[in-house]
Amino acid sequence: MVSTYVDITSSRYPIELWNVNDALLKNLPRTNNHVEGYNGRLGSLFPVRPYLFRLIERLRDEQVYQHLLAEQATVHTKKENK
Repeated sequence: MVSTYVDITSSRYPIELWNVNDALLKNLPRTNNHVEGYNGRLGSLFPVRPYLFRLIERLRDEQVYQHLLAEQATVHTKKENK
């Protein structure tokens, strides 16, 4: 692991390729696959065994959040088209 990732002189991959710190600071997805990133987001929102009421409540909050993001994207697209 050290020779593959850590040692600057002999590492196979540059730090920028595997380190997600910059992505976190810029609020970017930590993965290339956005579906996997969304799955990670949902995993962080829900406990392993949520109570049914809390599950429904968090699903409702997530739906509101995603709807708001979709509306913002639509507004930005309309402004760019004008």
